Amino acid sequence: MQRLGLQIGSRYTLSIGELVALAQRAEALGYDSIWLGESWGRDAFTTLTALALHTRRIALGTNIVPVHARTPANLAMAAASLAEISGGRLRLGLGISGPGVVEHWHGVPFGRASRRLRETVDILRRALRGERVEVVGEEVTCRRFALAAPPARYPVPIYLGTIGPRNVRLTGEIADGWLPTWLPCSRIAEGLAELAEGARKAGRAVTDLEVALQVPLYVTEDLAAGRQAVRRLIAFYAGAMGDFHREHMSRRGYAAEAQAIYEAWQRKDHEAARRAVSETMLDDLAIVGPAEACRRRLAAYVEAGITLPLLSLTSMPQAQWLAAIEAMAPQGEAQG
Repeated sequence: MQRLGLQIGSRYTLSIGELVALAQRAEALGYDSIWLGESWGRDAFTTLTALALHTRRIALGTNIVPVHARTPANLAMAAASLAEISGGRLRLGLGISGPGVVEHWHGVPFGRASRRLRETVDILRRALRGERVEVVGEEVTCRRFALAAPPARYPVPIYLGTIGPRNVRLTGEIADGWLPTWLPCSRIAEGLAELAEGARKAGRAVTDLEVALQVPLYVTEDLAAGRQAVRRLIAFYAGAMGDFHREHMSRRGYAAEAQAIYEAWQRKDHEAARRAVSETMLDDLAIVGPAEACRRRLAAYVEAGITLPLLSLTSMPQAQWLAAIEAMAPQGEAQG
């Protein structure tokens, strides 16, 4: 198996010690990277620092931190600090989240989010290169700012978690990597074409970018239980997590299912929402089954152009995560 990463998210109840042990085991098994999200659980930078202090090789990614939640200067300081602490293992994943999270939780206007994303990346690039930043943008401003200790020895690759075509093209233009989510296997080529369009605008090829897709995974011999758990996860995102995920699923080939899920969720009929996830939709968005079957299915994502599959364990009981990581390991025990 080629390179694999793990997407853990942030809504887990593992202790920090248990999470560290999981990361250490993943490192020993040869996983490329472990990525932590940021929603209403632990923050990504602090938690990844704990992992950095107890691992040596595995890369550490934020997937994702919303650009509205911190100023660009705060993001630059956090990224520079973690890059140094980890010895250059940070991969900085950014996104725009949604109006509900941004305006209700963080208390700032959502505004022109795509513009904010572009301006934030520009400021981060300048600051992390050690430049004195003088940017007055349409959405963010950062003036007379310079990092006292820019991570010159440790370049920080910037990944963007985008789903809409316009923002995917933006990713191709300005980022080092793309962190798509809920991208059907059958529509990967479509997403890569949008990414390539943005890359061409910047005078480069789509192959210059890492494509790290979150793939919901449930390793089990009990197919019925596994499929039901993944249905719950898909229904939650299409029905409860704002408009962006539902619109994305609709745009990527599942308009009827996404609308039915949403309508059932609004009626608070969560069981009907889960039933609205068709077999085809489930098989196109997630991988469920015994480990060997999961590995075979994962190969289709790589063949379609995903350079770094991120195994998302969110739908699985946390007590089963370690077994799943071991069953899907990309290689034997890593050496050194």
